[in-house]
Order: sequence, then C-alpha cells, then structure tokens
Amino acid sequence: MIALGTLNTLTVKKQVKFGYYLDGLSWGEILLPNNYRPANLEIGQELSVFLYLDSEDQLIATTERPRIMVGQVAMLPVVAITKVGAFLNLGA
Repeated sequence: MIALGTLNTLTVKKQVKFGYYLDGLSWGEILLPNNYRPANLEIGQELSVFLYLDSEDQLIATTERPRIMVGQVAMLPVVAITKVGAFLNLGA
C-alpha cells in the first residue's frame, strides 16, 4: 500500500528528460525529479522514496529523508511566518 508522507518502495517505470516516473500502482505514475535520483538508476529497479505534495498538489517522490513523517511528533525549526501560516523545515 502506498501512503503519502511516508517511505514507500516503488519501481522505476520510465525515464523522461526531467526525471523518472515510478509505478504508483493505483496512484498512477509518480515523478522522481532528476535532482533526487541516485546514480546509476535503472528502469525496473525498486527504490525507497518519500512521497509528498508539491505547491501545485502534484504527488512527488524524493530520495531525501525528512526529519518527521506522518504519524510522528517532533520539534521543527520555523523558517517563515506569513499570512498563509507558519512554515517548518521538514528536510534532513
């Protein structure tokens, strides 16, 4: 089962100019941008990725590990406070 906000093991489906698409099963193809791909990545390879929604609510995969995942609690540094809300640093 694939879950947003957690680590998932997905299979590399195809390569495109800007990255790789992973097989998200019922979620469809999930983009792994080139800047997050490991060296020597191949079609058919399984890869552990973190899934999140970008600023346009598109599902994106990354090989970077966040400081916290869905279902966890942690103290995180605040990086900005705007009219929209507070933004925390979830990165590693």
